Amino acid sequence: MNPRAPKSSPSPDLPCVHTQSRAGSASRKRFARRCTIVASCLASLLILDMVIRANAKSLDPYYRSYFLRKVEAIHAAQPPRRVICMGSSRAAYAFNPQEFERVTGMPAFNFGIPAAKVMEWQLSAEQWIEPLGPALLVIGINGSEIREDYVPMSAAQELFSFSDLVDYIRRDQWSTEVIGAYIERSAGASWTLFHRRFELLKFLQENAAFAFPKYAQLARERREIASRICPPDGYEHPWAADQQLMTLAERELRSPGDILAASVPSFSPDAPAVRRFREFLDRIQKCHIYVIVAYLPNSPRAEKRWGETEVRMEAIIAACCHDAGVPYVSAARAELPRTDADYFDETHMGLGLAQRVTRRIAERAVALGYLENSPAHAAGEVASTVPVQSSSSVLSTTLERIPAGENSHP
Repeated sequence: MNPRAPKSSPSPDLPCVHTQSRAGSASRKRFARRCTIVASCLASLLILDMVIRANAKSLDPYYRSYFLRKVEAIHAAQPPRRVICMGSSRAAYAFNPQEFERVTGMPAFNFGIPAAKVMEWQLSAEQWIEPLGPALLVIGINGSEIREDYVPMSAAQELFSFSDLVDYIRRDQWSTEVIGAYIERSAGASWTLFHRRFELLKFLQENAAFAFPKYAQLARERREIASRICPPDGYEHPWAADQQLMTLAERELRSPGDILAASVPSFSPDAPAVRRFREFLDRIQKCHIYVIVAYLPNSPRAEKRWGETEVRMEAIIAACCHDAGVPYVSAARAELPRTDADYFDETHMGLGLAQRVTRRIAERAVALGYLENSPAHAAGEVASTVPVQSSSSVLSTTLERIPAGENSHP
C-alpha cells in the first residue's frame, strides 16, 4: 500500500444507504404511532357511543319534544277535543281552553308550540291535526310569525321529511342552517354521542353536584321541566304554575335593564312566510275544518318600539284572511284594552288578558255558527261582545291605522 496515495472519500453523489434506512424506519414508526392513536380514538368514541346508547333511558328525562308532548296529550284527551288552537308560544299562553269551554261548553286544546311558525303549523296540521278532524281550528298569530327572515329551524329539527327539505329549498331559499339541522336530526341516530350531547351534559352536571352545585341545580330544573306531563287541555301558563309572577309593568319599575327586548322583525308583503300562510288557510278549509284567525298583540311597550311595522304586518294578515274568506279577530286597542300590567314580558300575555282574548274568540265562533253542537249555542246563552265583521271590514279598519302613503299592500 502506498502511504502517499490519497485517502478515498465517499462521493457526495452516492446515497448513504444506512442513513436512508434509518430515516425510513423512523418515518414508518411515526406513521404507525399515528395510526394507533387515531384507531384508539375511534375505538374510544365507538365504545363511548355504545355506552350512551345502552343508557339512553338515563338521558331521556332531560329532553322532551314540545311537539310529541302535545301530540300525546291531545290523543289521550277525553272527551276528544273538537276545538284546537295553534300558534307559537304567544298562542300557547293566550288561548285558555278552560275559558273557551266555560263560554261555549265545548272542550278545547291548546296546541301552541314555542318557536313554531307558519311552516311548523303546516306540517303539524298535516301530520296530526287534520287526521283528528276538529270542528274548529283557531290560529293565534302575531306579526313576528310572518317575518321576512323567518327560518323554520324547529321544522327542520323535528318535522321535515326529505321532500319537505327539498320543497323549502326550491320554493323559499337556500339555508345552510336548515340543511344542517335536518342532517343532524337524520344522521344523529348513527352518532349518539353528538346527537345527545345536550342531555349528556345535563346528566353529568346533575351527577357532579359535589363539584358544581350551581350547574347541578340548573340541570335538575331542566329535567323537571322536560319530564313534566302535558295537561289534558295542553295549557301551561307560568302564572298558573306560580312562575314569573312579576308583570312587565312591575319589571319596568324595578329593573328595566333586565327586560329582553323583542327585536323588530324585518318585513315584506312578499315574504315566503306570507305565501305559506295563505296556502295554510286554503288547505285547512279544503279539509272542511272551520278556521278563525286571531291576532295576538305585543305589549304596549313593544308596540311602541315596533311602530308601523306591526301595523303593516297585521294588515297583511288581515288581507290573507280576507282573500281566503276566513274570519279574523283583530286586536285593536279600542276593542281589547291592555297595558303592560297584562303581560309578563314584551310578547306574552298574563292570565287575565288571555281569558279576555279567549272569550272574544269563543264568542265569535258561536256567533258565526261554527259550534252548532255546543251546549252554549243550543241554549242561546252566549251574547257576543265581539262585532261580527266581515274580513274586508276588518282589513279596512286595520289599513286605516297606517299613515297615508305608507300602505304597501295593493
